[in-house]
Amino acid sequence: MGEITTASGFATTAMGNNTTASGDYTFAAGTKVSTNNHAGAFFFGDSDPHTKGVRNIGINDQFAARFNGGYYFISDDAGADIGVQVLPGGNAWVAICDKNRKENFEPLNGDDVLQKIARINFTSWNYKMQDAKKYRHYGIMAQDFYNAFGHDKYGTIGNDTTVNPIDMIGIDMTAIQALEKRTSTLDSENKDLRNEIAELKTRLMKLEKLNR
Repeated sequence: MGEITTASGFATTAMGNNTTASGDYTFAAGTKVSTNNHAGAFFFGDSDPHTKGVRNIGINDQFAARFNGGYYFISDDAGADIGVQVLPGGNAWVAICDKNRKENFEPLNGDDVLQKIARINFTSWNYKMQDAKKYRHYGIMAQDFYNAFGHDKYGTIGNDTTVNPIDMIGIDMTAIQALEKRTSTLDSENKDLRNEIAELKTRLMKLEKLNR
């Protein structure tokens, strides 16, 4: 479908311009993309604005996409668009986090957050049925995070089987801020103590001189 398209494997589809779906059960669409004889692969391509030429899938059963304008996934458009993006030139998913799209702001108690974090178990682990020698991770359990931070006065935050990185970042930043406040207080107290010690040393020296 389109122009200069090739669908040469079993149950394959190629559409657009200069696309190749080779390898069984593959799909290629857009411009200048190829599944490169790898089975079960999907490749979507943009207009190739930098004229890089045909790009190839690297392994079987891979989903690949080339979009120089980035990626924009909306999970709820009932009000403000909510979702995630990969910005043009970006190398990570970013959450749509505009303050103008938010409401019902509720401040967190930093000391309370620190106490809850202290009670959470942090471990290394792997998912069941995955090779433990290759696929290990660090982190907390969704149940523990949800039990500690899953509710505020407005409603529910997250669930007990997944952890939203944005929520975790919010908790982490609150904890960091609370620790900074403690550090500032300790620095101030330490300064006062050093001044008191210096004053006591001065008094002691004066007393020693009087006793000579």
